[in-house]
Amino acid sequence: MGEYFVPVLAILLAYLMVSRFTYPHVVQQWMSGRRSPNQIGQALFAVGGVIILKELALPLAFCIYAFWSPIGQWRRGLQVIGESKSETGDDSGSTDEETIQERAV
Repeated sequence: MGEYFVPVLAILLAYLMVSRFTYPHVVQQWMSGRRSPNQIGQALFAVGGVIILKELALPLAFCIYAFWSPIGQWRRGLQVIGESKSETGDDSGSTDEETIQERAV
């Protein structure tokens, strides 16, 4: 499996290097403002994961960072499409309860 996974991952990462996806500046995000207890807990969980998964921590962190922006932009695009369909009155047979449940997810 690794003989196919690593080359495909390398091609995807190479594409992301030349794409127009925007990425947040990590240091500015962590240095600005106060931290909530939830964020502190997430940071402690991440440190624990790094300690447990020493060999995989750095590559996994880089892959998460690389794919976070494209996935986030894709999800925002789907939300915009869904909202525009509901504004235009596109009734695909779904009830209001189904629409509310879809937005909650």
